[in-house]
Amino acid sequence: MTALAPRPAPASPASPPRRPATDRLSARPGTAGQRPGRAGRDRAVDLVRAGLMLWVVTFHGLMVGAWAPNGLPVVGNALEGWAGFDALTWAGQIMPLFFLLAGFSAAASGRGGFAAPGREMPDAGARRLGTRLLRLLPAVAAGAVAVTLGLALLASAGLSPELLAEAGFRSAQPLWFLSVFALTTALAPAMLRLHRRAPRATLAALAGAALAVDVARAASGNDAVGLANMVFVWLALQQAGFLLHSSALTAMRPARLLGLAGGCLAALALLVLLGVYPANFIDAMTPPTTSLLLLGAAQLFLFQAVRPFINAAAWPAPLSRAVRAINAHAMTIYSWHLPLMVALAGLSIAALGPVLPAPTSAAWWATRPLWLGLVGVTLWWVAQRGGRLERDGARLPAALPGAADSASRRGAVVRWGVAVLATACAVAGPLLILLLGGSGPAWVLGAGLLCKAAAAARRAAGPA
Repeated sequence: MTALAPRPAPASPASPPRRPATDRLSARPGTAGQRPGRAGRDRAVDLVRAGLMLWVVTFHGLMVGAWAPNGLPVVGNALEGWAGFDALTWAGQIMPLFFLLAGFSAAASGRGGFAAPGREMPDAGARRLGTRLLRLLPAVAAGAVAVTLGLALLASAGLSPELLAEAGFRSAQPLWFLSVFALTTALAPAMLRLHRRAPRATLAALAGAALAVDVARAASGNDAVGLANMVFVWLALQQAGFLLHSSALTAMRPARLLGLAGGCLAALALLVLLGVYPANFIDAMTPPTTSLLLLGAAQLFLFQAVRPFINAAAWPAPLSRAVRAINAHAMTIYSWHLPLMVALAGLSIAALGPVLPAPTSAAWWATRPLWLGLVGVTLWWVAQRGGRLERDGARLPAALPGAADSASRRGAVVRWGVAVLATACAVAGPLLILLLGGSGPAWVLGAGLLCKAAAAARRAAGPA
């Protein structure tokens, strides 16, 4: 059902090159009545992105807990073993929608490069990649350094090795997203070009590759085979997100979109009942399976069904300010929320110890609003003060005036090399921490790679 925008006619020498219709938000069907707060912004995307960040913090806030059975302190997954956890993961697994919205943002920003051949400087793509990574990496690197220093202080204070290992492991759990997001960001221009040339074939090829990996994994019994889907599954969801910036979905009525979403969820539920996929969508993500594509398709259709109504609604000023603030600090919030939760859980053990309620007990549920409120206030305090790195990175232009004009071919090769180095370090740093189990040495090496990635991204984005 992909409706392709017509290829723009070649521009005359006297006129600037036209941008494809898929890059003109105001010209897309189905956006009538949109009332953007800022020019060029899709308010529904902004609102949902901010809501997803809040939900991630809430979901992880319920999972991270501290208790002391028989007087022995424990920090871990408080919902592990709870009968309702599998059902909760169906609502909690919103990472497919994150990548769908990231695909929309990539298409909306024209990251594939719309300049006519020969009109763009050879290092322009490296500059754009460096700029995008610079919006992502400083907050992540700062969080990794903070965790590394925190673990070192706890070790020097004599914390038990078991609790130290648990703290390092729990703090590392969200890092997989950062590696994958850096990779999909780097590949976005190529993926956009493939989408414009053959959207259906590209999406089908990525989904087919993900399914083939699942089959090979099941046939071999080797879960490591599924790691290939860290690429195919998330790139397929990014590719599907490009559709949010075309007329392929905006021409559909909400009733049809809701029907398609229901069909995807029904098919997914049937496959879970048959035992093809796990009922726990955290397990379905480690490593990713094609069940996430079905879930992502349902989320895509549901979002598009409500999107026109969100865009047409009048927003109160406090809501608009809150959405802008959350999105402006998104990477700081994501990078810091789990380490802060682990630290707060440790402090609660030190302060309350044996009186902490057992996980999922009535007393435990009764204290969750207080716990989540404490997490929220602390996290926002950190985001307000530590978010300067993220805000400064967002201010960098995609192409600095005058600098690109003097770029030589040799300089472009160097800049591309630096941009590739930034991407490689951004991907390798979090993966190294995860593969080594969040140990102290792993955090030292991973934090070093992330700092190197941030420095390289700044070189790639900055002037020659």
